[in-house]
Amino acid sequence: MHDKTIENLMNKQNAKTSCRYLLLAVLFLTRLMAPTSVYAQLDEKYSDANDGLDIPFEITTIHNGEFASDTHWYSISVSSGKLWHTQKGSNQVYCSAVSSSELSDEYLWCFTGDNVSGFRVFNKAKGASQIAYAANGTTHDPIVMTGIGQAFSPRTFKVSQNGNGYNFYYPKDNYTCINDLHGDGLLTLWVNNRAPSDNGCRMTFKLISGDPDTPSYEGLPFKPTKKLEDGSLASNTHWYTMTIRGKKNIYTKGNKLQCEETENILEDQLWAFVGNAEDGFEIYNYVSGATYKVYASRGSNETPIVMENKTTSIGTYKWKLSDNASGGYNFHYPGYPTSCWNDFNNENWIGIWRSADAPKDKGSNIVFTEQNLNAVGEFVYVTAITLEPSSLSLFPGESAKLRYTLEPQNASNTSVWFFSQDEQICIVNNTTGEVTGVAPGTTQIGVYSLDGGYCYASCKVTVKDGSTLLEPEGPISYVFRTDGGVDAFPESYLSSMEESGGKLQITAKDGTSFTYQSDDYERVSNDAPTDFAQITSFKFNDKYNPDIIEDALGTIINDSIVQLTVAGIGKWLTPSFQLSDTTGARVYVADKLQKSKISRNSFKHEVIYTVSRENYQMLRTTAGGKFMMLPFGKDYRIQVDFLTDSPTGEYGVPAIYITTADGRPVSTKATYKDGTIAIDGGGVFPDMAEMPMQIKGRGNSSWSSNPKDKNPYHFKFSSKASVLGLKKGKHWNLIANKQYMSMMSNAIGMKVARMVGTQATNDFIPVELYVNGEYRGSYNLTEKVGFGNNSLDVSDTLENAVLMELDTYYDEVNKFRTATTYYSLPVNIKEPEFEDKYIWDDEKKKEFIDNIKRRFITGFLRALKQGTGVESHANVQSMATFLMTNELVVNYELMHPKSTYYFCRDVLNADSLIHFGPVWDLDWGFGFEKNHNYFYMNPTEDYWTGASNMEAWQYARDLRYKSGEAFEREYFRVWTDFIQNHLQELLDFCDEYREYAQPSFDHNSELWGYADYEEQMKIAKEWLTARANHIYDHLANTLGYAEKYPDVVNDPTPILDIAEDETQQSTMDRHIYTIDGRMVNAEGRLPRGIYIINGRKVVVQ
Repeated sequence: MHDKTIENLMNKQNAKTSCRYLLLAVLFLTRLMAPTSVYAQLDEKYSDANDGLDIPFEITTIHNGEFASDTHWYSISVSSGKLWHTQKGSNQVYCSAVSSSELSDEYLWCFTGDNVSGFRVFNKAKGASQIAYAANGTTHDPIVMTGIGQAFSPRTFKVSQNGNGYNFYYPKDNYTCINDLHGDGLLTLWVNNRAPSDNGCRMTFKLISGDPDTPSYEGLPFKPTKKLEDGSLASNTHWYTMTIRGKKNIYTKGNKLQCEETENILEDQLWAFVGNAEDGFEIYNYVSGATYKVYASRGSNETPIVMENKTTSIGTYKWKLSDNASGGYNFHYPGYPTSCWNDFNNENWIGIWRSADAPKDKGSNIVFTEQNLNAVGEFVYVTAITLEPSSLSLFPGESAKLRYTLEPQNASNTSVWFFSQDEQICIVNNTTGEVTGVAPGTTQIGVYSLDGGYCYASCKVTVKDGSTLLEPEGPISYVFRTDGGVDAFPESYLSSMEESGGKLQITAKDGTSFTYQSDDYERVSNDAPTDFAQITSFKFNDKYNPDIIEDALGTIINDSIVQLTVAGIGKWLTPSFQLSDTTGARVYVADKLQKSKISRNSFKHEVIYTVSRENYQMLRTTAGGKFMMLPFGKDYRIQVDFLTDSPTGEYGVPAIYITTADGRPVSTKATYKDGTIAIDGGGVFPDMAEMPMQIKGRGNSSWSSNPKDKNPYHFKFSSKASVLGLKKGKHWNLIANKQYMSMMSNAIGMKVARMVGTQATNDFIPVELYVNGEYRGSYNLTEKVGFGNNSLDVSDTLENAVLMELDTYYDEVNKFRTATTYYSLPVNIKEPEFEDKYIWDDEKKKEFIDNIKRRFITGFLRALKQGTGVESHANVQSMATFLMTNELVVNYELMHPKSTYYFCRDVLNADSLIHFGPVWDLDWGFGFEKNHNYFYMNPTEDYWTGASNMEAWQYARDLRYKSGEAFEREYFRVWTDFIQNHLQELLDFCDEYREYAQPSFDHNSELWGYADYEEQMKIAKEWLTARANHIYDHLANTLGYAEKYPDVVNDPTPILDIAEDETQQSTMDRHIYTIDGRMVNAEGRLPRGIYIINGRKVVVQ
């Protein structure tokens, strides 16, 4: 459910909440469940030969006891010219001659229903609660006005032809007609076989008020309706069921269209149509109302069909109608007759199937059946709902069931829908009300009645941190062991502690027993050891936390609390800390040993760091009652304030304001346009005062010549500048993420790349973009890939450095294609640009490009093709992290190939290896390449065999399987490190990024169409988990890498790469050791090899 809807409802909650109609809520809930009792006051069907008769009047609708504003009002006259009317104070229906041309309300009549169940006949003076009625169906039975609830079936009259007029007849017998029987002005029934053709039964209808024009429906399977100036549908709207596969009715579920067989016709199965065959039809649902139309964001395969109330230029709200070979009709996307609505795989959801078979498929075949509103959906509504208990406390994993009571007890539909306002705290079974704690926090569980009235109640749920360690109370016994360790036992946690027979026996309350022989311990004392070090500094250094924009320095309060403020997206961090004494000191989080600048934790909630000593343990218990032995010592509570939790921007994220000098939009990629840029950092990132820059379009398939489209842009400054606190650079990109549901794809993919250590990973910060004062949508700000900027850490002064890109667009001035023997790869030379003719004359340029070819083709590609190992030509760590990222996110750009980057710092130096990266352009990943949907692809699909039709598929496959032993080991190490140390961080990041950007995503939806990223991230986390674990199981077990590389499983700590130009720095002031522990004191460049530098493994290439 939309957050605002929830907020508004929760602000009105009480123990018993008064009900109101919230038609909008339908679009965020499941469909109305079938009622558990019979509908009240439904009209039966009385089928006969007159069912298909053309009726001489238009029907109307009644809502909340009121006639529709455009109701057609008629006079009804018998053959003598007398007009039907009512009189004040009487329930009899009369007919009298009238001389005046102006008729009072007593003479005006309207109708609801159809000619199968019959028509209810209403008088304007008597109102919408009374109908014309005959009680017995016998001769002289008077026609009277009576309350609908007091009338027995039938409550309607059917219509038949009578000469140039019509009869109203009793539904069970077409010889029983309304008649001015004796000419006395009292309307009664006359039962006679002459009645259907008698002048006294012949009625004519004259439209007195209401629009006489109705849309043409010739050749259509339904009668279209109109939208009125006030936005409502016409009162004479005809409502239809749409049946697919001959038995499934299409209905709304949340904002999506689904289909299934049902016993009853419910209101959410009723549809109306506005438009014509040439222009297409807007399609409306009875429950969703006139503000929501059927919508699809595009005509591609498996695009879901949804209800949408916002207007956007993307996708379509109008649907074309065509014949289906199975005998019914198709609704198809305009301009694409093979993109039809379809019951996908008979799975009960309606989406686009784009196929030559779609127009003749039974899953696309729609049959339209008009329905009588009098026979649909008259409920006994729920008027109140009570939920017990009104508050609840749980631990994670603990469950409890909520109980609800509805009033009145005879409500037609007793179904309800439970939901959790925050599923990260607790989840609830939507129908049974069973609540399960997930993580610490407080939220609300709400429950709705699903009968259309939407009564509401809620329960406050607090999930306590079951893993939270309780502080020991009372005396503690310390066992000082002979090996120097200390075991501590809070006496309140013990059931017994006895010394006898030369041994010490301690039993905890959970039954765990600890036994010490006399030579195992020195003494037992209530005096605690005091030889603990202190934390003297604690910070998050942006060097070890690339997602934050500046160092976060901790403030130590009372030697027990450390508080920090962090600017950046994501809540997993690597702290740097120092101790007052490092001799024998150990730092733990729970039982996990912490290493400064290495160990990583989530700081979403308070984290306790314990400064202890080796083999110092205490019996602890959690709030959930679990006992365990954990390190003890001096505790520090780390409390982090994340600025992304309380941004100040209107839509949360930073806002970028670009103004072009001529005030016109950016319409070309070819030339820059002068302008200015200003940034509001939204209380998280630094602001930027207005400053000059130049801007142009960018991208290939993402760029559109229409300047009003959601286009990507590139802008540059005259000199390097920091944007949003990122490293200074001249060149920057604004990524549009214009594909449907793509707003998270690059952010997630880049997070994977960054966690595993891929070269030069870009930042992807969500921003609101305004150009010349016009909102353009939610974008990503990121660096431009290149040298000497803020992307690759390669100085632009290195004369022999090169950046290459494999790309089928093959659109650079300097480029070459490898021979067919070496995969026929299209290679663009991105850097250097060879602009300085004084340095790059033609001969030198040719020589340089020949050297690139030599290194890449005759060196790297030849070794790859021969399978002799590539480690002498390419940096296998960069290669492993690059390929791992692409495999996990299923990024087939490598296999096209497109946007596949490589760089080398010195192509003339054989010791300077080719590096893979940076990773780029991931919005076609996560399955989008295959089905144009994210995270719906089978998570077990093999990346290396799934694209054999692509140009560089064999090259990519050889990279994976013919790169040699060194690569195989490194590839397994990267995957092991990811599974052990990063997968949970990635899953948390999906939520943390989405929550921060959600207001911007919602704003973007107003312009470019609705997209549910909260739901997408639920699916994404399941998909990523399943895919990562499947791939790792394949590597570890199917391919046997776990047995082959057991040391990797035990310690997958990444070995960091040091750039060649960095190795020129002095080794002084750095703690450097060889892998076997010998200190290195040499000046100058480090020789190639593996070192321990400042506590971290580093490889020097």
